[in-house]
Amino acid sequence: MSVDVEELKSAVRAVLDERDRIDHETHRVHHEYVAWLIECRRVKKQRGQEFVDRIRATVVGGLVLLVFSTVLAGLYHLGTFIIDLYQHRPPTP
Repeated sequence: MSVDVEELKSAVRAVLDERDRIDHETHRVHHEYVAWLIECRRVKKQRGQEFVDRIRATVVGGLVLLVFSTVLAGLYHLGTFIIDLYQHRPPTP
């Protein structure tokens, strides 16, 4: 009982091809899963971007407040210095 090599290859290919196929339902479920994964990544990226935007807004607001406060403090000290000069007193530190 001798088996031809080509017949054996053909039989193995046929069995492998038969097992390799997936049905339409499995294929549809796979696509739904992949679409769900893509949506999850999009939502995660969007949340991360919103977090970064909030941080930026907070930092920019803090910098504006810092600059405004520095300008006001400088004007206060300049005004005090001018008043001291006008009244002929030595400037206060």
